[in-house]
Amino acid sequence: MKYSKSVFRQGTTYQVKLANFSTTNGPALHVYLSNEVLPVNCVDLGCLKYINGNQLYTITAMPDFNQYTYISIHCVKYNHLFGSAIL
Repeated sequence: MKYSKSVFRQGTTYQVKLANFSTTNGPALHVYLSNEVLPVNCVDLGCLKYINGNQLYTITAMPDFNQYTYISIHCVKYNHLFGSAIL
């Protein structure tokens, strides 16, 4: 899995942007903000939209970005981490 990532403010909400994103396909892939590599204590940003390309995810909760420092792609069905990166 490879990509660049950023968090930015759009009006009154925050969004995560995955740019040049690429990963293998899998069932039930979700995007998470987490305070550790494995998304145990996390904010679920929803289903992965695409396995390639640029994409945006709205952060509906207001996590402390000093604690939630990872973004992870995780398969819910098989509890398998596809990858993670530090924000």
